[in-house]
Amino acid sequence: MDKKECKNAARNQKARRAESFKKRMLHVIAGILCSLSAIGLTSAASIPPEAEVPQQMSSQQTMIQLTVPYISQENLLPTGCEIVSALRLLHYWGVPASSEKFLERLPQEPLKQVGNTLVGPNPDHTFVGDPHDEQGYGCYPPVLVQTINTFLPSLLQAYDTTGTPLPTLAKTYLPKNEPVLVWATIDMKPPTQGTTWTLQDSGASFTWSGGEHCLVLCGYDAAGYWFNDPYDSNGLVYWDKETADLRCRQMGLRSAVIRRTS
Repeated sequence: MDKKECKNAARNQKARRAESFKKRMLHVIAGILCSLSAIGLTSAASIPPEAEVPQQMSSQQTMIQLTVPYISQENLLPTGCEIVSALRLLHYWGVPASSEKFLERLPQEPLKQVGNTLVGPNPDHTFVGDPHDEQGYGCYPPVLVQTINTFLPSLLQAYDTTGTPLPTLAKTYLPKNEPVLVWATIDMKPPTQGTTWTLQDSGASFTWSGGEHCLVLCGYDAAGYWFNDPYDSNGLVYWDKETADLRCRQMGLRSAVIRRTS
């Protein structure tokens, strides 16, 4: 199932899903806060201050929610969730960047048919397909981190944190006011088997995971996580820990973060 099919399926499920009063209110309030936080984030001088880590508090008592400027990928980059999420992280850190400038620096390459074989790039190294096209695919942390670092001042650096479980990402970075890029799936639905192609750099067979999606992890409480979700103008969404942890594991525990260098 490609991203277009997943999009239609996710919309159907989304229409049936009833959110609790608490989550609806959190969504509205956090959305307002995100909009307010975006005002004035136009230079590296506005780097958020270091947060104090709560002391001697149990997971049931601790709740952290960072306000990350929101950008929707809808009508902008239908299959460019990685790019839009990266832009939100840059804006959070006060670094001005547009989707056009980001795409100028991000390697991109389509799949191509060579005889009877579909051949294409490694998503670790290149964005596969066209993010403007609903038939595009995406990319993974290494190439995104490489591109993000071309925008950052010396006080900041992006790191590939792939392999780190979601609970560890949340407890390690969010208390320090550092939101995290994570790879999961659209509306946290189970991933499906997508297109298979031969990697042109190694000759190995590679299968894209249908429904792949990149979000910004920006908060947690005892029961779940908040994500800044660029898909379908979702805004701030909340998912229970079991579901979010599982989807991130199914997508290879891929993640990235921007951190202060001193």
